[in-house]
Amino acid sequence: MVALLNYLPIFSHEGKTEIWRIATRLEENIFAEVTDESMYVKEINMEIQSLVLKANADIQRRHERLAIRSSNPFSLLPQRRSSTLQKQNNVQPQTQSIMKVGSTVEEPSGETNDSAKIYRISDLSNDLLLSILSLLPAKEVVRTSVLSTQWRHLWASVPCLNISEDQFDVQNEERFNKFVNSILLKRRALLERFCLHSAGTGHANFWINLAVENNVKDIEFCDTGRNSDLPILDSSIIDFGYGGLKILRLGHVLVPSDVFDTLNESCPSLEELELALCTVEGPDISSPSLVHLTLISCTTFGDLIICTPKLVYLKIESPRYKCPGTKKLQSLKTASISLDNLLHSDADDDEDLELYHSQILVGLSNVQSLELRAPIAEVTFELEMMNFPVFKNLTTLVLGEWCTASSFYPLTCFLRCSPQLTNLTILLNMHSCEYCLALEQGPLPTGGSFTSNHLQKVEIKCVQGHHNLVEELVKLLRENAKSIEELSIEEMEM
Repeated sequence: MVALLNYLPIFSHEGKTEIWRIATRLEENIFAEVTDESMYVKEINMEIQSLVLKANADIQRRHERLAIRSSNPFSLLPQRRSSTLQKQNNVQPQTQSIMKVGSTVEEPSGETNDSAKIYRISDLSNDLLLSILSLLPAKEVVRTSVLSTQWRHLWASVPCLNISEDQFDVQNEERFNKFVNSILLKRRALLERFCLHSAGTGHANFWINLAVENNVKDIEFCDTGRNSDLPILDSSIIDFGYGGLKILRLGHVLVPSDVFDTLNESCPSLEELELALCTVEGPDISSPSLVHLTLISCTTFGDLIICTPKLVYLKIESPRYKCPGTKKLQSLKTASISLDNLLHSDADDDEDLELYHSQILVGLSNVQSLELRAPIAEVTFELEMMNFPVFKNLTTLVLGEWCTASSFYPLTCFLRCSPQLTNLTILLNMHSCEYCLALEQGPLPTGGSFTSNHLQKVEIKCVQGHHNLVEELVKLLRENAKSIEELSIEEMEM
């Protein structure tokens, strides 16, 4: 940057100050994208090793044995050499302290040159610069075009775009729309990842399709919720069936059944699907390639069935109205299902209990790790007790307070039908579902015995004031699981 300012003497003082500000913010933002200094050093060092050394052979030869000694996290960013160093000495001390973020390194032992070598961020290869720019918001990426001729068009080739309305004045929607149109239509390279947070899908459907036309592999779209109506993903505009999509994350949108039809039948590379705060209209999620599925606070009015043969990880958290069912998940290794009062927030008192019979457990019989959390008297899980599967591979189990109903009957069902179980955790937050408690339903069978030959470790976590319940639970486990080697009890705060 020092060299750049010396080469541009016609710039006004205000113009030079603006360039300093942009460059400083660029490097500060790179550091701000990671959680701490050590993580930054680690990630930048890895990228320098894999990209810079590969792209520039002479830099590779000079730096193979260098030991980075500076404690400054920006010391891993190379600086300009010799001529730039001389010009930096003429810069005012205050300005120099702002921009001196490159590293000073010594030659390896055995070399006779004792002078320090200084490099700067502009000496990095374009591949590494593009990787760094991918960590920044799109608005900041475009602003780097003023830094030098090298940077002028880099923004058009950044492999990852992170676009959010939060980067713009909320009242200036036209400016935001113009910016997104421009950055997508003027691209010079294919997209790896496209992240868009905006209000409504009027323009968003078009923008997502532009990303699709760039063969994007990872799409994230979240409606910011400024409009009252839930935006609808339009499959007539977005062609998800182009074959390259691997990851799809959607937030606060309505996903119609025809979108699921395309994802299930025409996305052979889709591996990860995440839906948060979405309304789901599809009858099933049956993608033959899907490996990772997450549903968070989604509303499902019909009988949504998850039947993906290659699914390895499943998470369902806080479903509304009805929990999805599962079927033929023969590859599933880890599953987590957490229910709360949102499930019954729109329920009527006279509804048929069969509305909540989702057949959740039937497709989970091959899991190795399972977590089922719900308040006391959760009818959805209790109905599952009528057709309980055998968990032949289950080794780790986490259950919520719902398992204590009817003198621990749900718990005994699991322990009786999990012959390989070694680790058990019971979380007793003592939350209750008032809707389920008020239902007139037939009682579950009471208690029961079991034999567990492999259970070794038990953790009980309970809020204060429920010592009697914990004592009964410990007694049940000690009497029926003689193999327990470690049993711990931990009190939690409300």
